[in-house]
Amino acid sequence: MKKTLAIFDFDGTLTTKDTMFEFIKFTHGSTKMYVGFLLRSFYVKLYFLKIISNEKLKEIMMAYFFEGKTKEWLDTQSELFFKEKGLEMMRKEAVDKLIWHQKENHEIYIVSASISIWVKPFAEYYGVKLIATEFEFENSVFKGKLKTRNCYGEEKVHRLSEEVDLNSFKDIYAYGDSSGDKGILRIANHKFFKSF
Repeated sequence: MKKTLAIFDFDGTLTTKDTMFEFIKFTHGSTKMYVGFLLRSFYVKLYFLKIISNEKLKEIMMAYFFEGKTKEWLDTQSELFFKEKGLEMMRKEAVDKLIWHQKENHEIYIVSASISIWVKPFAEYYGVKLIATEFEFENSVFKGKLKTRNCYGEEKVHRLSEEVDLNSFKDIYAYGDSSGDKGILRIANHKFFKSF
């Protein structure tokens, strides 16, 4: 009997806020976050001019805020972030749907462009699998580089295909809210775009 797969985007789908901004604000404070984005605004302009990719922009921004931080520090901050801010950011209707899939014994993945470090506590809390963008660490220190491609668009499908055989599922549900979710929506026979 073929199984059912449920794929959830994270930011804006399961959450009401973009967790990248919220995590930076949590670890650095609002002022340092805004100053950091101002100092890197040149690269934001390059991205909007399509001169650099969203992957490169993300790497630049993550390096600015987190280069030199240890994995232990990042893990600790991520746990605190979830405990203090996590549940209040969750979108109730989306979580209700996730819980429905769990009751139906469907295989569930969060597939996110966000960094796995701070999404992991959410996935663990809800007991679902996670695929996300990964930091590269050297001797447990973040060196400002991404270990994986930015988990966005078709990269979401590529990463998911490395984890599961998509042809083994009779039904695939996908939930997303942006152009970065076109890939997972494409492969689903039950598509939900901005449905919450």
